[in-house]
Amino acid sequence: MIIEQKRIRSLGSHLNHIADGESFYISITDLEENSKELSSIGFTDDLEVGEKILPNSIGNVTGFNAHGKFIKLTDRPKETAYRQILWKWEDWNGNPYSRVVDVPYKRYPRKFIAPPSEELTIIEADGSKYLVSKAFKRGEQEETVKHIINLFLEIFGKCVVLNSDFENFKVPKIKRLNWQILPPGEYPWEEVEDHVRENIQRAPSGNQPVIENRVRTITSHNPNYIAVGRGGFSGYWVFGFPKKGIYILENTTYGNATYVFNENWEAYSHLSKKEILTGEFHSHRIIHKKGWNQQINELFN
Repeated sequence: MIIEQKRIRSLGSHLNHIADGESFYISITDLEENSKELSSIGFTDDLEVGEKILPNSIGNVTGFNAHGKFIKLTDRPKETAYRQILWKWEDWNGNPYSRVVDVPYKRYPRKFIAPPSEELTIIEADGSKYLVSKAFKRGEQEETVKHIINLFLEIFGKCVVLNSDFENFKVPKIKRLNWQILPPGEYPWEEVEDHVRENIQRAPSGNQPVIENRVRTITSHNPNYIAVGRGGFSGYWVFGFPKKGIYILENTTYGNATYVFNENWEAYSHLSKKEILTGEFHSHRIIHKKGWNQQINELFN
């Protein structure tokens, strides 16, 4: 069954052709026709069988899928929160100085809803390529099914619900596209800047100097391993220090945190975003607030 609309509010009759307990997939069956949209969410131009990615954020549904969301609790008293700014000044001799400061403000408490982190995969069946979700069974995970249908609708404006006749597809060798791993070498700020500048510039203008300051602080320790996030990982970077066994996951999202891993990052790069951030693989979680620089620098003492 083809679904063509902006969004669905319920599954309604969209699964009527699927028997209770039967397996099905949400899919796009015309990849060439949708190549522009596939590129926009992170797939390569080759659209190879086995490519798998967390879709890039292009709207509300894909944004929630990749990053989660906060709900304002307006029935509760406001609380004091902090935003970081880069404060610059000069001394009497005109010498410039700067430091990151926390500026307090009042806001309603917020509840974080974790991202579903649903990934999409290119597979092959009967000589044709398809883009598919994970498999579902009729009557199970209905909220997730609705979310994935809306994910497809936001990206493509349509999708197809394929029944269990589709189960006998060629199982591909999965190639996750979520990370671009750069060649080994030394990566001071001057080498890193071109790889992170575009993502920094997508952040609100007031946050950009703070994000740059964080990246400069990390790169001052001369990483020699860099992984740049793609698709739904866009705005995330991994700075590696293999000799010290330190891999630092940094991001452009204000109010988030820096994650530090002590294991080989390449093993984690094959995991989903949800698995990475909630799997407790990290040794440190350093909140973006006062004292962040000191805690990062202490990792190298």
